[in-house]
Amino acid sequence: NSGSSLPYKVKTKQDLNIRSGPAVTFPKIRVAKKGEILTVWAIETNGSTKWGKNGKEYFSLSYCDVV
Repeated sequence: NSGSSLPYKVKTKQDLNIRSGPAVTFPKIRVAKKGEILTVWAIETNGSTKWGKNGKEYFSLSYCDVV
């Protein structure tokens, strides 16, 4: 829910690549396992994709559910 006030938590729907920036062209830092809880401190939009930001980690919110 993009109307959620920050920060909020999301749960990954699948194994999810965590990247160093808000696009798939950025290098992978690690992989979040399916079901991992991530905190969204900020949101960056790149094209039609919203990316959650947690420190230096970015992840696509398309593959997460708000918890």
